[in-house]
Amino acid sequence: MTEDKDKRAEAAPEEKPVQPETATASGTGSPSSAAPAEKAGEQVVAEQKAGEPGVTKPAEPASAVPAKTTEAAASDPGTRADAKPPARVAKAEARADKATAKAAKADAKRETAAKREAAAKNKGKAAVVAAKAPVTGSELPHGSDRSDGAQNPAPVKNPRAARRIAKAIAAGTAGVASIALLGAVAAGGTLAPRSAGGQLAAVAAEVPAGDSLSVCPAAPRLLAGAGDGTDAQFRPESSTASTVFRGLTLSDPNGRMPASGVRSLDGKTLQELTKASPKTDEGVPGLPDLKAAAIPSRTPSGPEVLQVGTLDGKDSTGAAALSYRAGDGDLRGLAAVTCQAPSSDQWLVGASTLVGRTSVLNLSNPSTTPATVNLELYGDKGQIKAPGSRGLSIGAGQTRSLVLAGLAPQQAALAVHVSSTGGPVTATVQQSVLRGLTPGGVDYLGPTGQPGTRQVIPGVSLRGGTAAARLGSGFEDAAPTLALAVPGAQDAVVQVRVYGKNGQQAMDKGVVNAPAGTVTQVPLSGLPDGDYTIAVSADVSVTAAVRATRGTVAKDPTDFAWVPASAPLSTDQVMTVPVGATSSLQFGAPSGRAEISYRAITADGAIQPAAKATLAAGTTATVDVPAKAGGADVVGYLFSASGDPAYAALVQTEDKGPGLSVLSVPSCSGLTPPTAYSRGTEDPMVRRQVCGSRGTRVRGKPLPGSLRVVRGDPSAGRGQCLCS
Repeated sequence: MTEDKDKRAEAAPEEKPVQPETATASGTGSPSSAAPAEKAGEQVVAEQKAGEPGVTKPAEPASAVPAKTTEAAASDPGTRADAKPPARVAKAEARADKATAKAAKADAKRETAAKREAAAKNKGKAAVVAAKAPVTGSELPHGSDRSDGAQNPAPVKNPRAARRIAKAIAAGTAGVASIALLGAVAAGGTLAPRSAGGQLAAVAAEVPAGDSLSVCPAAPRLLAGAGDGTDAQFRPESSTASTVFRGLTLSDPNGRMPASGVRSLDGKTLQELTKASPKTDEGVPGLPDLKAAAIPSRTPSGPEVLQVGTLDGKDSTGAAALSYRAGDGDLRGLAAVTCQAPSSDQWLVGASTLVGRTSVLNLSNPSTTPATVNLELYGDKGQIKAPGSRGLSIGAGQTRSLVLAGLAPQQAALAVHVSSTGGPVTATVQQSVLRGLTPGGVDYLGPTGQPGTRQVIPGVSLRGGTAAARLGSGFEDAAPTLALAVPGAQDAVVQVRVYGKNGQQAMDKGVVNAPAGTVTQVPLSGLPDGDYTIAVSADVSVTAAVRATRGTVAKDPTDFAWVPASAPLSTDQVMTVPVGATSSLQFGAPSGRAEISYRAITADGAIQPAAKATLAAGTTATVDVPAKAGGADVVGYLFSASGDPAYAALVQTEDKGPGLSVLSVPSCSGLTPPTAYSRGTEDPMVRRQVCGSRGTRVRGKPLPGSLRVVRGDPSAGRGQCLCS
């Protein structure tokens, strides 16, 4: 009981401020103890009067009462009630002293925190806006306007986390580390103010520019077996196989180049491309002098990274691609892939684990932070809970290869959701088909669009689909197919529209019911030969990809390519044209009229004059890529689009043979995709994502900084980066 009284007494001074000490008749003490002390003195006088009639004695303060008198009163039942007031007085004084010391200690801590916060702000001035909020003081109203037009964030309640962000950014490690700490600040306080109605208000954050990374996987290799669990072991590829890396970087509008080059995953420099131009080299003001630098051909030794540095604190642009070609062996065919920026969230659709099909998931971590990866697998019967699919550890600068058949066997078209914490990763699936002794093709599956209610797949090149569908048993995957993955808990009603050269093309199954948590395949073999853009719309979130094929004779080799959904073109997006095949650009404008400007980039660093393609609503256009322009090899293209949303892809084929490969245009030209997000419970359609530092878009309107509010989907919990 005494402990409970002490706890209540300790809590009381925090609710009511401790008053200053003043002089009283009982000596020095608090005003609250003066009255009890006087009463205690009067009670002593009354006792003495009763024992000694006629003798008067002045009242003594409570502190002057002899100890034996107090003890006697405590032991005597008749006087116990009279002894309680002095005890309460002593306890009250002790508690007051303790509360005063506690308050002084808290004030000292607040002072120290304020000083450290000020030092952190000076050191990391480019830190996120959360680090700028005061630790103490009055709280600004949520959503109130400042003189600079930005929204006032709520004060940070976790200054220690804010200081860690500032230190990380000042040390040049802002990337994923700062974003992870951003979540810590959001947990300790309110980072994003909410507007009226509970929706997430627009927030701009100053995030330093970072290097552009384009991570290429290793060359395709034959699978010899599995080591521990599902980890793959490889044996050498065929003697005729060749793999070529090609990369390029762009200057700023004045012709100044950033530092760039090729490095291994663990950071070792393999080949230098450009050195950073000095700050004095500003070109001719007002006269754009955009130029490029390229590595036309390089034989990779494993996974490699094209790294393009910043220039004067601004992002720079680069792109790379990997191409593979083999004329014999089990991995006969053509495969090419756009090298990716690392991400913490990505989807791959189309991996097959049937007999004779090999799908190997390659996960690479180019950062200096270890990554922990979780996989979610979806098949034709629903989500697959596979042991060993969660908590996969990938060290900094390391890659890991997993045989998907060990996680989800006998799946015709598997969807894989890859999410990571710690370092961001890249994910590709090396897939090959062998029907008996006849090669059925090889391909890289790259990430497709994040789940959403609309997906657009450009670059669907169909040839001989009807004949391939008649090949019979074992050739089911030799025919073109649309794969739809529904990751949520609700079935999807999906409408599929196909747009060709002359407009929309009729389909046998234009509306499809896709069960929740599954991958549904929609045959495309009824479509005539041609180049198409496929648009998918649904009432719940889906993601999609298309398998295009080549080859119509059972005894001859065939090839295939999975075509991912992609984001619409923006301005100044660059892609690399891989080596060793006949290439064509395919543009699609499914919803309205669009105009696309495309400029060839050549091996000598020149950027050729722009050509334009004007697309009517609901059409697809194909443009052949020349081998040379201006006397030099074409190594890439620079795109800009205007009008309604337009999409692009690069299709590669072999002059002799069934080789086929399709590449998407890199989103935001190598800027890092989202590595962190947060959402408002009142408006789950709004997402905040850190995408790079090319500017912020809040529902289509640009703001400074790189914290972007984009539309996602409640069931998916993710959105997509928007290029500035």
